Amino acid sequence: MTANPTITPNDARLLGPIDRTRIDVDAPAEMRHWVRELGRPAAQLGAAVEAVGPLVSDVREHLQRRALYGLAR
Repeated sequence: MTANPTITPNDARLLGPIDRTRIDVDAPAEMRHWVRELGRPAAQLGAAVEAVGPLVSDVREHLQRRALYGLAR
């Protein structure tokens, strides 16, 4: 018998996020996915999650708003 290996959320073999509606900034594999998906550096995604929370829809909106209007004054 062969045992199935357990893949944890931080496992590098993870092909995508466990929850596609949230960004887990503490999971390197998930951050790599969202960096590719959203086309922004990890530091910028982390700052966006800190500003608006982990919901992907909120982070997308925040990043689009910043791209259109620049930094808040």
